[in-house]
Amino acid sequence: HLTPMPGVELTEEGELLLAAQAQLPLLNLGDLDWYQGFHEIVLYPDDFVSPQRHRDSSGVEHVWEGHHSGEAWQHGAVILAWPG
Repeated sequence: HLTPMPGVELTEEGELLLAAQAQLPLLNLGDLDWYQGFHEIVLYPDDFVSPQRHRDSSGVEHVWEGHHSGEAWQHGAVILAWPG
């Protein structure tokens, strides 16, 4: 499922480019299981900020805002910046 957020103008050419790019990892992964559970591509009009957190080996939790042009989770959505 492809979900363009407000501000994203996605042409037919853009859809084809996106579909072609999504196939490239298969050239080296060799295992379709990497795509198991994948259900959506969300397109943002520009880079985005998402909260990040990490607990180090001492048990201290570090929290920061990560600036991204893409993000993905196993069994979840892929989020990409799609500047127009």
